[in-house]
Formats: sequence, C-alpha cells, structure tokens
Amino acid sequence: MIRLDNTNRSLRAVLAGAAATQPDVVVCFNDKTTRSFPPIKSGTSLSKTDSTNSVTICPAPQNLTVREVDSVFLKNNDASTVTATINYNDNGSDFKLVTVDVGPSETLFYTMDSGWKVIDSSGRVKL
Repeated sequence: MIRLDNTNRSLRAVLAGAAATQPDVVVCFNDKTTRSFPPIKSGTSLSKTDSTNSVTICPAPQNLTVREVDSVFLKNNDASTVTATINYNDNGSDFKLVTVDVGPSETLFYTMDSGWKVIDSSGRVKL
C-alpha cells in the first residue's frame, strides 16, 4: 500500500522523452481522518503527464488525513513507447517507486494486492 501521510507528500509521474499524445493517469484512493464521519472517504485523481516536467498525479492529503492509494493506472496513448517513472514526493524530494517502458496502447498499473504491472494492448499482463 502507498500511504501519503502528511500534507507535503504526493505521487508524481515523469516521462523520459517527448510523447506527442500524453498518457492519461487515474489514481484511486481512500482518505482516513479522525475529523469526519464516516472516517473513510474515497476519491479519484485524474491527470495527464507532461513530457518535460514532473506532474502530480495524486495530491497530498489535507491536514490530519492519511491518503491510502488503492490503484494507479497510466495509459500510453502515444504511437511510441514511453518510459514512465512514478515518484513518491516528500516536500519536494522525489523517491523513485518504479520506472518502466510502456508501449503503445499499454497500461502501467498498481494495486496494493498485485504491485506494479503492465497490461499489453491485448489485455494480457506482461511479465
């Protein structure tokens, strides 16, 4: 499980090289807090990458909240392979979680049960 446990921690994505069509990114998460009822709130963060900059794909949680990331999906919409890096950002310092080549029409995904994997254009998990 990926936890963002203070207001300075987020997830970021960065691509190596320039993609003509930027990948779509979907991140699903649950927020746990002691100040709300019910104590768990679900959320989704939608974004597109940027070939030249690191992009926040899951923002930091609010104060007194722990954000638990359930899943991350990065879909390559480009005609060429992209190299995607997902970083855990702590107050401006990035810590690399994964770097992987994602081919055309492939999807990099993470779930807390299966970890990081790539699905090819036919829907098969690549090893």
